[in-house]
Amino acid sequence: MSRDDEEPTGDAGQEPERPAIPATPLAAYRAAAASLRETHPECHLPWELLAAIGMVESGHAWGGAVDPDGTMLEPIDGERRGAETVGPMQLSTAVWALWAAGGTPEAEPDPQNIHDAALTAGRFLCAPGRDLTRDADLHQAIRSFHNAPMYVRAVLSWMADYREGVREIPDRTEVGWSGIAADMVNHAWADVEELTGERAAGEEREAETAAAPEEAAAAASGSAETSADAPTDANTDATAEGTSDGTAGLPTT
Repeated sequence: MSRDDEEPTGDAGQEPERPAIPATPLAAYRAAAASLRETHPECHLPWELLAAIGMVESGHAWGGAVDPDGTMLEPIDGERRGAETVGPMQLSTAVWALWAAGGTPEAEPDPQNIHDAALTAGRFLCAPGRDLTRDADLHQAIRSFHNAPMYVRAVLSWMADYREGVREIPDRTEVGWSGIAADMVNHAWADVEELTGERAAGEEREAETAAAPEEAAAAASGSAETSADAPTDANTDATAEGTSDGTAGLPTT
C-alpha cells in the first residue's frame, strides 16, 4: 500500500469542532436576519454577520447570560471615544435612538435585549440600501460599527467560521462557555500577531522618517489628504449613512 493510501491515524481524520453559540443569541441572530429578508430583501444580511459582531462585542451576551425573554441578567454598558454604547451588540445610544426596533412587537425595544439588539444592529447594517453580497458594502457596514482594520478582520474571521457550521449550546453554559473561550483565545492570538506585524512596520517607518525628514513630511501630507476621505470612527454620528462605534476586539470585563 502506498503512503497516499494509508489510513489516517489519531485525530487526523476527524473534523474540527465547530464554534459554539448559546441558544438564545443564536435564535436572535437568525430571527433578525429572517425579518430583514422580508423588510430589506436587497440587503442580503447573513445571520452569521450578526453572530460575528455579537461575538466580538460581547461574547454572545456573555455566553447567553440572559433571562427567558433574552434580556441581559447584568446590563452591558460601555464607552468609545466619548460615546456611550449599550447592550450585547454595543450600539451607541445615538444609533439606538435612530434605528431601534423590537424583536417582540408588544414591548418597547430594549438595547439590553439580544432579540431587539440583533434586529436593530441588522437594520443599521442594512442602511442605506446596502447589498452585503458586495465586498465593498460588507466592509463599509462592519466599519460603521468600528472603523479599525483589526475589528473588520476579526468580524470577517468569525463570520467565515460560522458559515462552516456552529454548535448550539445552552444559555449560561458554565466552564468557559463550552468552547467559546477557546475560540476567543485563538482569534485573540491571531489579532495579536497581526498587531505585532503592524507595529513592526510602524517602527520601520519611524526610522525612515528620522533618516529622511523632508521625504517623511511630504508623505505625511499625502497621507493626511487621503485620510480626509476615509470613513471616520464616530459613534455619535448616527446619520442616514450610519456610522457607529462598537467595541473593538474581544469582550472585556
